[in-house]
Amino acid sequence: MLSPRTFSSRHRALVTTSIAIALLLLAFGAAKLLTRTSETAYRFVVPAWTPQPPREIAKAMSPARIELGRHLFYSPKLSVDGTMSCASCHQQHKAFTDGEVVHVGVHGEPGLRNVPSLANLAWMPTLNWANPKLKALENQVRIPIFGENPTEMGMHGREGALFAALDADPKMMALLRSAYPAKSGFDIEALTGGLAAFVHSMTSFNSPFDRYFREHDSNAVSASALRGMKLFYTDEIGCRHCHDGLNFTDNLHSADKVKPARSAFTIPDSITGTTRAPIRNATRGAREITWFAQGRGAVSYAVTAQCRSNRSVYA
Repeated sequence: MLSPRTFSSRHRALVTTSIAIALLLLAFGAAKLLTRTSETAYRFVVPAWTPQPPREIAKAMSPARIELGRHLFYSPKLSVDGTMSCASCHQQHKAFTDGEVVHVGVHGEPGLRNVPSLANLAWMPTLNWANPKLKALENQVRIPIFGENPTEMGMHGREGALFAALDADPKMMALLRSAYPAKSGFDIEALTGGLAAFVHSMTSFNSPFDRYFREHDSNAVSASALRGMKLFYTDEIGCRHCHDGLNFTDNLHSADKVKPARSAFTIPDSITGTTRAPIRNATRGAREITWFAQGRGAVSYAVTAQCRSNRSVYA
């Protein structure tokens, strides 16, 4: 029979062990909760008819990383001579393009392609016509910063200097600690992850076309845009064969698709009755793809009006 003293000692040991186990379980549960919280997918604020983008994109995002990316996007520290930022080419007041044929890099070398808009890239299956396998924005953003052919921002081989410059900026470091608490300084993951999070957050799912087509607001688009929409969706002109779906594009090269015969076009008098002056870029594209001569200004204007009612992001 156990003495009271022996029973008391064993009881205390049992209680101590139980408390230790309980604390370990609590710590394990808290760690799991923190891990689960950090992996919780970012929720995009978009209309109800818009699907959420792939979960792997959303999981890499957070409000803190978006804010870090915003400051990186507008920072000239990302260029070799401090004269260029991402926003130099992707200008907000021009739907995050620059309106030019190509943009010139820090050394005066012209780019190879015009500057694309950045709207809704989280929903794009690929990011680059020249390389459809390039699907991760974290990889794409390296090209203008570190690429050499052509040289855009000129930071190839200067990664260490770039990270050191960002580390020396107190505001950037505060944003880094909030976005990546485990990091003590900038690296390629923080740079590309922050930029990708910010760019992925750019959406344009509340355009006049969306309100007309998705939300049935009959007053959302102009009469000219409605005429353009009828042309846009005809098989004769065929815009919709390449420009379809949620984003009016699959971001793939489609110029070699079968083109309709020129004789297939019959333009109603209600469309061609008045010739309008062509609008640069979008109108030119409508003429080139649909083979309309300069005299068909009303047709290209109508198609352009439809295109412009679709998606332009001004975030």
